[in-house]
Amino acid sequence: MLRSHRPAFRQERIFRRIRALILGHPFCFARRTITQAFVALGLTDHDWTAYYRLFNEPRIDYEEPTSCFFRETLTHTPEDEPFVEVVDGVQVARHSQKMAGI
Repeated sequence: MLRSHRPAFRQERIFRRIRALILGHPFCFARRTITQAFVALGLTDHDWTAYYRLFNEPRIDYEEPTSCFFRETLTHTPEDEPFVEVVDGVQVARHSQKMAGI
């Protein structure tokens, strides 16, 4: 799945950094942050500047990974079944009086 997303990144080193963060993320047992991913990967003594720059400058064509994810997951969905997606609610503006954290 990760390899199929490679075209979204202009440079191989950028793809490798993103891949490392993705692979380290499931092992973040505290808060799910970039820093915790570094700790999970054992990169505590490394310079993290290049990793943080991934999110400060437009280095990723976000349309490409979105469509790639859809194509890759659609092949695993039977034609007679609905295609179910999950959206991270942190990025969606909330206006609820009942939802915590608003």
